[in-house]
Amino acid sequence: MAPSVSPQPSQEAYRIADLLLDVSACTLARGDTPIALPPRTFELLVELARRYPNVARRRDLVDTLWRGEDVLDEVLSQRVMLLRKALGDTAERPRYIALVRGWGYKLAAPAVRVERAATAGASHPRSIAVLPFLDLSPGRDQEYLCDGIAEEVINALTRIRDLRVIARTSSFVVGRMGLDAREAGSRLGVEAILEGSVCRDGRRIRVTAQLVGTADGVHLHSERYDREMTDILSLQDDIAAAIADSLRLDLAGGHGAAARPAVAAEAQAAFLEGRHHLSKSTPESLTLARACLERAVALEPGFALAYDSLAELHWYLGFFGGAVPREAFSTSTWHALRALELDDGLAQTHALLAMLRKELDYNWPEVDRELARAAELEPNSPAVRLRHAISGLLPHGRMGEAAAEVEEVLAGDPYSLLLRWWLAIMVYLDRRPERMIEEGRHMVALAPAHFLGHWVLGVAAGEVGARRESLEALDEAHRLSGGIPFTLGFLAFATGRAGRREEAVRLLDAATELARDRYIPPTTFMLGHVGLGNWDEALRWADAAIEARDPIIMPIKTFPFLDPIREDPRFRALLEKMHLD
Repeated sequence: MAPSVSPQPSQEAYRIADLLLDVSACTLARGDTPIALPPRTFELLVELARRYPNVARRRDLVDTLWRGEDVLDEVLSQRVMLLRKALGDTAERPRYIALVRGWGYKLAAPAVRVERAATAGASHPRSIAVLPFLDLSPGRDQEYLCDGIAEEVINALTRIRDLRVIARTSSFVVGRMGLDAREAGSRLGVEAILEGSVCRDGRRIRVTAQLVGTADGVHLHSERYDREMTDILSLQDDIAAAIADSLRLDLAGGHGAAARPAVAAEAQAAFLEGRHHLSKSTPESLTLARACLERAVALEPGFALAYDSLAELHWYLGFFGGAVPREAFSTSTWHALRALELDDGLAQTHALLAMLRKELDYNWPEVDRELARAAELEPNSPAVRLRHAISGLLPHGRMGEAAAEVEEVLAGDPYSLLLRWWLAIMVYLDRRPERMIEEGRHMVALAPAHFLGHWVLGVAAGEVGARRESLEALDEAHRLSGGIPFTLGFLAFATGRAGRREEAVRLLDAATELARDRYIPPTTFMLGHVGLGNWDEALRWADAAIEARDPIIMPIKTFPFLDPIREDPRFRALLEKMHLD
């Protein structure tokens, strides 16, 4: 008997990892193999797909599937178990259906809307991932060039209308697993993979790109490009145009279609090497990135993209405490303005300038203006959407919207640790600690030696009253971070809140000692005093954080630990200083 589902527009179908869910035809298949589901179990999968990337609450699912019947939650649990069994899924390592404790369920893989025609065999892929290009140069020493070209191709492909493009981080993580196109496509939930190789010989470069369907491994397109090094940045647009033509999709007009000015070969190479180092985001790699990017603009003073990357680098240094925020953000602003002076069509730079207007000026009309310009240029850009969540939504306490925006970006970059960290922050500020715990566990599984996942688990555990687990996780985060002020402040906060006052005071004394020789964010001291209940000192340090443009103070409207003083006139004065009153 065919499953009964609520009426929806015709041609409703979803690609979920290696599954094709055709709601219109009431079928589910993995490749050419159909998967039989009982009617209500089929409806459950449809509801999860329709609600992706949001969590489907248990009660909402029960009301929808049983249409108001009085049934127990356990009945839903049984349906989920049946669905997992049919898909070959497990609760311990979910590939399709994930439990969100205390809330409900959501798909563990992206649900990508596809045209029904794609279910009948005459398919033109609507989702793609670009794997890191292979280095076939004589010395096999051009990894930065290979990664840089692949990243620029990804950026160009995002301008193709109706094409979902997986971001660099996740594509490169999966690409370096040594999987074939089918398995890589399954892991990333895409219908096509773009593979390529690069061979550089002096000033000449040869790039080969081939498009492969992930359902059957069939080659859909292949082309070779022989160019001068000066043509690298225009090469990305040529490859994107060829892919768009192959997939019968439209390459958006606007900025991406404009011819790029020629750039000296040495400057091109320095820029791509700088981007390669910048993506690693370690103190050592940022130093290398800065040297490369500064060399690029010295060689080519009109190189807009190099100035944009320098702006991004200095923003990063200011945000994570690698430099005094006022100084770093001011330097970042100069580079961003120079980039836009050279090329006003850089959407990501307008969005970055919005972040800087937020940090330096608390100038919210200017933030909105720059974000609007960025969205006008490239509405689907992951960088633009993330920066909108961070700058346009978070400071104003619009946390549900911010979390939804980041989830949308994360759907195209599921292996990104930084994106998951931002999502964890959004749900923390939205008072959803159990969801924060879920993200923290995912982050630790992705990168157990990185401090961010442990920090997320520590903060979230404290919010649900698990003091010992909170302290253990935050202590581990502080150790893994190398003892940075950001983790020190939260560790002092959790230690004081757990009643271990002497230890908390010692941590604050350690921060005071560090401040003799280097910049320590005022929020480090604010957090410690909040944990100790020293509200006068906490308010004084919060005021100092606003004056210093310490970015950690930005969620002042929604930090849960500031709830006890929200009616204090001194707290209202802080909001007025940030023009958030």
